Amino acid sequence: MWFRIVRTVMGLLFVLSATFQINDPDPVPWVGFYLLAGCTCLFDRTQNDILLRFHVGLLLLLLAVAISGVVVLAADLGHSLDRLTSGISVTMATLAEERGREAGGLLIVGLWSLVLLIRSFHLRRLR
Repeated sequence: MWFRIVRTVMGLLFVLSATFQINDPDPVPWVGFYLLAGCTCLFDRTQNDILLRFHVGLLLLLLAVAISGVVVLAADLGHSLDRLTSGISVTMATLAEERGREAGGLLIVGLWSLVLLIRSFHLRRLR
């Protein structure tokens, strides 16, 4: 019961995050990413074997995108911080903050996908 509540809250947070991304300079990939993360919360309790495989595949895709995105953004963030500390421009602080927020969102989705993957395999084992 408690996990159903947590799953619902996470799904709502992902949908809310997708709506916030509309104001982003590059909204399309982020809106899609967060909406897919929200969809994983809906498919989590499926008993249909085909939907379960789709769900696991979607979780693996989200996890792969999150890991690769965090790695790329972390490298870019370090490069941006090097420029920021050299005093080139004040606008680099906003770019570094934006990259940090994007990396944080990727990390949250990646960790949540991992939780759902582990839970999915655990529930499958209990069948």
